[in-house]
Amino acid sequence: MSEINALTVFAGVPVRDLVVATEWYTQVFGRGPDSWPEPRIADFYLSEGRVPEQGTLQLRLDADRAGGGLATINVEDISVVTRALEALDVAFETQRFPIEAQTVSAVTVGTFIDPDGNAVTIVQPHRR
Repeated sequence: MSEINALTVFAGVPVRDLVVATEWYTQVFGRGPDSWPEPRIADFYLSEGRVPEQGTLQLRLDADRAGGGLATINVEDISVVTRALEALDVAFETQRFPIEAQTVSAVTVGTFIDPDGNAVTIVQPHRR
């Protein structure tokens, strides 16, 4: 059996109301979606150059699955997300954990819940 070598990870988050969810995530990310591939989908490209192949959070209108989404996003500076969530009065507590990895000494991790009940975890690796 061959191993999978992923080039990127793509996270889909189901929402009840795409307009409301898009407005909310626009406040969290500090900008609107980068793409609307179809009327039921809004894409936020998460890399520095906004390259879809380097990471995308996709909001997808899917009321039946809304609230069951899980996504994890690695960031350079978790304090940016912390400030955005504070402005929205969204609970977001972080913890720092040591890691024994070749290039990372620790990670700071926090999880927030969006208005639909989806859990989004933010991770800031601390490089050696």
